[in-house]
Amino acid sequence: FRVLSGVEVDILADGSLDLPDELLDSLDWRVGSVHAALRQDGGEMTRRLVKAISSGRLDTLGHPTGRLLCRRKASDFDRDAVFGACAEHDVALEINAQPSRLDLSAEDAEAAAAAGCRLTIGSDAHAPGQMDALRFGVGVARRAGLRVSDVVNCDMPG
Repeated sequence: FRVLSGVEVDILADGSLDLPDELLDSLDWRVGSVHAALRQDGGEMTRRLVKAISSGRLDTLGHPTGRLLCRRKASDFDRDAVFGACAEHDVALEINAQPSRLDLSAEDAEAAAAAGCRLTIGSDAHAPGQMDALRFGVGVARRAGLRVSDVVNCDMPG
């Protein structure tokens, strides 16, 4: 097996990434995620995400809507524009499997796949016992009608 080096990098309010390009370029996998200023208006958030996606330095857009179930609504942005940018720049969208997130929703994952996006299923584990959450992400992918070929980190044996 091959060990990859990677990082989750913050997407700042202006759409720039919070790590130097040279560092990002030296890694095998880069997940960009919004962790602050999640309440920007829809136009600003759309521009922010599209700028980061278009940077050429992301492989995945992590927990794309920023929602926390029963605690924080999804950020407002133009799904068509963001999914289109992901498809154009070959940036996968994460289905974050943490039960508190389930972000993307099945509806958004289905729309992303229809737009030509690839998806990943991520555990967002912060401790070894949290890897079990992957099954919830698989459930979202199944509800979305995704195929194995739609999910970057899914492979069927044989």
